[in-house]
Amino acid sequence: MMPFQKAQQNLLGRGNREALSKTPGQTEEQLVDHVSSAVENFQSFTLEQHVAELQQLDRNLYRAITAQQRVLDTMRTQGAKLDVPNGKLEDLRTELNLVQQKLVNAEKSYQERLGDLQKIYLALQALTGRVNADTLQHAQSALARNDTSLASALFAQVQEAEDEAIERAAQAAFERGIVAEGELDYSGAMDHYRRAVTLQPQETGYLFRTAVMARKARHYDEAQQLAEQLVQQEAQNYPQNVRALCRAQALLASIYKRQGEHKQSAALYERVLLVEQSLPDQETMETATTLSKLGELYDDMGLYERALTTFEQALAIKRKVLGEQNPSLADTLNNMATIYDELGRYSKALETYEQALLIKRRALGDAHPSLAMILNNMGIVYQELGKYREAEEKFEENLRITESQLGVDHLSVSDALNNLGIVCQEQGKYAVALEKFEEGLRITRNILGPDHAAVADTLNNIGIVYQEQGEYEAAKEKYEEALVITKVALGPDHPTVGMTLENIGVLLARHMHCPSTACRNYFREAERIFKQAYQNPAHPNRVKLAATMEEFC
Repeated sequence: MMPFQKAQQNLLGRGNREALSKTPGQTEEQLVDHVSSAVENFQSFTLEQHVAELQQLDRNLYRAITAQQRVLDTMRTQGAKLDVPNGKLEDLRTELNLVQQKLVNAEKSYQERLGDLQKIYLALQALTGRVNADTLQHAQSALARNDTSLASALFAQVQEAEDEAIERAAQAAFERGIVAEGELDYSGAMDHYRRAVTLQPQETGYLFRTAVMARKARHYDEAQQLAEQLVQQEAQNYPQNVRALCRAQALLASIYKRQGEHKQSAALYERVLLVEQSLPDQETMETATTLSKLGELYDDMGLYERALTTFEQALAIKRKVLGEQNPSLADTLNNMATIYDELGRYSKALETYEQALLIKRRALGDAHPSLAMILNNMGIVYQELGKYREAEEKFEENLRITESQLGVDHLSVSDALNNLGIVCQEQGKYAVALEKFEEGLRITRNILGPDHAAVADTLNNIGIVYQEQGEYEAAKEKYEEALVITKVALGPDHPTVGMTLENIGVLLARHMHCPSTACRNYFREAERIFKQAYQNPAHPNRVKLAATMEEFC
């Protein structure tokens, strides 16, 4: 192979140039024609021919440049004797200038080409040991002849192999994430899912699963970022993938909801619903799911009648698509029963819960985890009715099923322990309540970390127990710890922040003889948050806070 650097040095390192001398019988015009013809044929030569020709062109260039004025002077002198028109002399001078520029461009083009070939040669050398040795040698030999086709083919082969390796690595990382998630190692699952997304950010399946996992682990900022990225990618193929775009937008809406952005979440869900209802096959499970999510959101916003209507629409579609005994119907019935409970229609709530429980038992058996949620909700209704023994029984059954099906260290076990702790606290069983709360707190911290919003929820419950036992300083400490965590985890305007502020205000006003101005500050900040979060003035949290402020302010 030609030594590129040596060839370049030969071209650039020359010092003296030969003087211009015409061959016998050669006119100045013939010299110009000769140089011009050489330039025009330059690009058709091989690399060795380029080098040799450029050396000759370089010499001719110098000779042409240094002799240009002499040529013109001679032509003017001889032209006067031969009666050559001045216009003809100017034409010859213009043509000579063009030849000079062609020579300059030719040398510049050659140097650029030479630099590119050097880079290709070094890149080929870097493939030593990674590709077939004979193939590499053939590519290098072809490159010496100014033939880059074999090098290009070899680079394409390497790129394809590396792309396949990246695809396999991303798939492996994704599968490891699924395994870790199944083992409740949420931190490990997130690491693996992130790796898959990093390797193949264009793979929407990886983005979707990673965003769902981030939401599940309550890493809401990251979940939102991933979901927004997913929406942008799916939107590029709209309307061909309209269903996929709707799923991505629904995921983003669910994350807004988790962050307490109820209006933004509702607006996005409603947009998704409009699209789904405009499609030819509008009565699908996707539409029913969107209606269910909207119903849950309206419930959270205190729009109970609207929520109930939305759930009824979802139930009608499910009955048409799935039949009367599908477990999915029980989920919607469970949601409707929750609305009846919040409207104070306790008998209707318990009746609807029983319908849901019956469908679940028939379809899934007596120990399925989904029964636990219905049992838990029934316990809440009994608790609100003051039937604490019945409530405790439902919560205990919920805990047994959850532990047996999901293991004693599952997050759902922590939720069951918290609810059981609350009903024990309301019966004055403070020691048992604290025991349940502390065990739930341990599980939550182990799985989600010490600064998670769920940790703050349990700290609030512990604070209430301390307050009811008269341990006010301990209660205040727990409330304040919960407040710090909640603001960081959910944002300063989340409704849970408002509830914690109200708890602190009541504690200070009722038990710690705090100045009324300081207490009012807590209440007013809570009021601002609740008004922003709940459109309905009749929402229980707004009604309760109004009564509290009337009492202490």
